[in-house]
Amino acid sequence: MGALATHAVRAYSGHKPDEILDADPEFIAKSYMTRNLTMQRMKGLRAVIKKMKAYALAYRAIQQRKA
Repeated sequence: MGALATHAVRAYSGHKPDEILDADPEFIAKSYMTRNLTMQRMKGLRAVIKKMKAYALAYRAIQQRKA
């Protein structure tokens, strides 16, 4: 799972929270690198993306409180 999580982090790295939240989480699932993944690994990848979006949402809330 580490390599898949790394790809997800790279895909979202440098983007603002709103961009992460608006991104289609299936872009990685539809990519070439997932063609041979088992269903279990695909679920794990989706869980990583879901967690990253949760962090983006929390960060955005903190930033909005500061403004």
